[in-house]
Amino acid sequence: MGRAIYANVVDLEPNSHIMPADMERTCGGKLRKDDVVILDSPFRIGAFSGKTNTVEDKRLFVCREVAEWFAEKEVKCVGFGDGVSIENNYEDVCAFHDVLMAQNIVFLEVLKNLDKLSTDIFFMSYSPLPIKGLDSSPVRAYAIEGIEEFSK
Repeated sequence: MGRAIYANVVDLEPNSHIMPADMERTCGGKLRKDDVVILDSPFRIGAFSGKTNTVEDKRLFVCREVAEWFAEKEVKCVGFGDGVSIENNYEDVCAFHDVLMAQNIVFLEVLKNLDKLSTDIFFMSYSPLPIKGLDSSPVRAYAIEGIEEFSK
């Protein structure tokens, strides 16, 4: 849990890779060590849906380079809205996971209701199921807006 930034990447063409320069433009000046970053774009479709990897799927992609940027910035967690593909191709997704998992950076996949946010900086918490040995788990993720120390 902690300070979170909603990074809605709006200035890329459909099916583009999110690169470090894109993250600098979107949230670089706001980002702090140990922040949670939630990636999204206007090209939203439900993850793992019948539209995944079809001509209708215009979502943005992650890659090794942007993972290295997150690791360098020492974020604690990267989350994904419906505007970012986490299943576009094996090479990109594996490289992204390998870089961040080596730094113990957590992933929050398939986040919903991001359109309800009224600000791009907020408090966020997420709680996994308390089962020993799991490497992934469903979570209850929530944002609380307006807490002063988590709002700037």
